[in-house]
Amino acid sequence: MNAAKMMKEERVSSSESSIIQSRVRKKTTITRLVISRQWSLLEKLMKCDRFDIPIDDDSSIIVGQHSISEDLIVHFVCRFQAPFRIVVLFEEEYPESLSCFDAMGRYPLHIACAWGNSPDTIKFLIDSYPDAAMVQDANGKCAIHHLCHTFKRHYQDATHIHFNDSMMAIVKILHTAAPMSFNVEDNEGKNAVEYAIESEVNIQIIRAMQRVCRDVWLEMKEKTKNTPHDTLQMDLQRIQRDLRYQQISSNAQISKESSSERVPLTEG
Repeated sequence: MNAAKMMKEERVSSSESSIIQSRVRKKTTITRLVISRQWSLLEKLMKCDRFDIPIDDDSSIIVGQHSISEDLIVHFVCRFQAPFRIVVLFEEEYPESLSCFDAMGRYPLHIACAWGNSPDTIKFLIDSYPDAAMVQDANGKCAIHHLCHTFKRHYQDATHIHFNDSMMAIVKILHTAAPMSFNVEDNEGKNAVEYAIESEVNIQIIRAMQRVCRDVWLEMKEKTKNTPHDTLQMDLQRIQRDLRYQQISSNAQISKESSSERVPLTEG
C-alpha cells in the first residue's frame, strides 16, 4: 500500500470529529487555515467523518482576490506549500480541482512548481492528472518553466531536503512526464533552461536540462530528417498550442457550470 493510499484511509472517529469541528466551524475557513499553515489542525478536520468546514466566505482575508472555490482549492494549497499529506487529502475531497485551470490557464501542477512544492507533491499531481505537465498557460509557460523561474525563490520543505536535490528530482519527474516541454518557448521567447540560468540554478541541474533538450531535438530530427531547426521549433510550438486548445475545450463545460470567478494566484 503506497503512502498516499494509507493517508486517505486514516479517519477520525465520529465523536472526535464532532468535538474538533464544533470548536472551529464558526470562526474559520479552509482558506484561513491554509494561509496560517495550520496543517495539523487541517489534517484532523479533513479526516473527520463529516467534514463541513467552509472553503471560504464573503469576508475573505485574501487581499486582492475573490473567494476560493472548489475548482481552485488544490491550486490554493499548493500556493502555500502544503505538505504532501495535505495535498493528498485535498485531492480526495476535491478531485475535480486537479483538472481545472485558473484565470491564467494554470493547473495545480503549474502552481506547485512555481511555489516550491516537494518532489512527492509534484509526482502525485502528475500521476493524478498527467496532461497538465505538457500544457502551456496564458503566458506560454509549462510546468518546467515555472520550476526554473520561481521554484528556488519559494522553496520550502519541512523534511529539510536540500533545494538542489529537490529540484533535480523534479526535473527528472518532468523529463519523464513531458520531455518536449523543455524546448518550448514561452510568450517572452524563453525556454526553461534560460529561466534556470537567470535564476542561478545549480550548474548540474542546468546541464541535466540541456541534455534533455538535446535528446529531444535529436529524436525530432531523426523522425523528420533534413528539416531545418526553425521548422522543428515551429512544429513544437504548434503541437503545444493544439494541446492547450484541447485542454481548454475539454474543460469548457466545467468553466460554464462554475458560478465562481476564476482568479489568478499571483506568482510573487
